[in-house]
Formats: sequence, C-alpha cells, structure tokens
Amino acid sequence: MALALGIRLAAGSVLDSSNPLNQVSGTVLYASAVYGGVLFVRPGSRPRSVAAVAAAFCWLVELFQLTGVPAAWSEHSVAARLALGVHFDPYDLVWYLVGVLLAAALHRHLTLRRQMTA
Repeated sequence: MALALGIRLAAGSVLDSSNPLNQVSGTVLYASAVYGGVLFVRPGSRPRSVAAVAAAFCWLVELFQLTGVPAAWSEHSVAARLALGVHFDPYDLVWYLVGVLLAAALHRHLTLRRQMTA
C-alpha cells in the first residue's frame, strides 16, 4: 500500500493515471483503501471476511463502469472519478485482488502479532 502511494506521489500527482504504473498503483491503492473502509465499519472482522467484502465491492464498482454512468458522473465530479472510475478495464479486476490480498496479509500479521503479545 505504501509502495502504491509512493509511486503516485513520485509521479507528481496522486490523481494522475496517465501511465500504466500509475494506473496499477492507483488500483491497488483503491482496493486497499476499500479494505480499510470495510474494516473501519466492521472492526472485529477476520481478514478473510473483510477481503471478500472489499473484493466484491471493488468488482461491483468496476462492473458498474460498463453502464457508462460512472463516466458521465466523472465528467462533472473529481470525487465521482476517484470513487467510481471512468472506463471498465478487465485487468483492474486482478489488481483489485492484489490490493485486497496485501491489505489482508497486513491485517492478519497485525492480528497475530497482537494475539502473541496479549
């Protein structure tokens, strides 16, 4: 997650997705942020459950792009573009899983570490 954010910052703008590396890092970062949002709403949830919900949400958002509605909304709102994207990209479905799995691995590691010190 930190690497994805670092790539975005090094590129000069966290909003720039003009090259493939920025696109992938943004997708991974988005997925990890969704994971964090699910965990915020359900703080006691297990990593596997949070990962399933986060991945499903990301995939639904990506599939929603097939309707063209997010593209229309994105023309008028940066927030809509950041939250919903613009165009469907099947590769994003894989990169969402990467972001979710990285976040789940970190969550699991921290959970196990907390249990060992308790």
